[in-house]
Amino acid sequence: MSKDGRGKSWDKVQSLMKQAVRTPMSVQELLTQLSYLRGASCIFFGTGSLISDRISSLESAIENHKLSFELQTSNDNSFPTKFLYAIDTKVQRLLLQCKEARARDEVNDRIIEFDHLVSMVLDQTFHMQLPLCSHVPTDTPEHVAGGPNKRLKISAGHPSPESAPRSMVTNNSQFDAFKLKDGEDWKTFCGASVNDRPMWNDQCRMCARWHIKGNCFSDCPHAASHVPHEKVSTEKERSFQKYVKKVRGD
Repeated sequence: MSKDGRGKSWDKVQSLMKQAVRTPMSVQELLTQLSYLRGASCIFFGTGSLISDRISSLESAIENHKLSFELQTSNDNSFPTKFLYAIDTKVQRLLLQCKEARARDEVNDRIIEFDHLVSMVLDQTFHMQLPLCSHVPTDTPEHVAGGPNKRLKISAGHPSPESAPRSMVTNNSQFDAFKLKDGEDWKTFCGASVNDRPMWNDQCRMCARWHIKGNCFSDCPHAASHVPHEKVSTEKERSFQKYVKKVRGD
């Protein structure tokens, strides 16, 4: 409070207390807030600190798989907030452990390894429950795939994410050439050469997970392509084969 001409006035204190906290509603806003967190970490802990380095690596991973993050956002406009909350939760756990530890080797650095969170986004298995006190605006994000104020739609015959619960669906009729080989990791294809995957229709591409891994989720943005191999045209089969060979390096 102000005293003898120093400090902040009561009106100034009140205005500071009323500052709004904006939750990220797009991938770009998520990246912006992560950059703020990294900047604060550099100020408090140093530019080479564990937290700032891990956040910097996370930013690079999101940039590399931006389309996958945008697709997730198109299905759930609270996803950027949930992802940021997951990051914040881990950072707070690490800081609490640092506070309580009596020696450096008592701190588990793996708490803030974010690779598995990115993998869950790529595998479309990410889930995070926001606190009951949180409030996420209902506006559709402006930077999701499809352009301003547009959400990806799923073709007729496939329920939209808003109208049906999420469930796992299995492809019992795959192309043998597309199936994962012995010792091959599905993560090799996650977010790889996305633009080289053939379009299924004017709204989505052929789903790599469905045709390669053999399963996917009912609310997948590419659910229209969840069909048995008999219903895939020869042209699309050849185009998808080129994509698979490129990722495999054949």
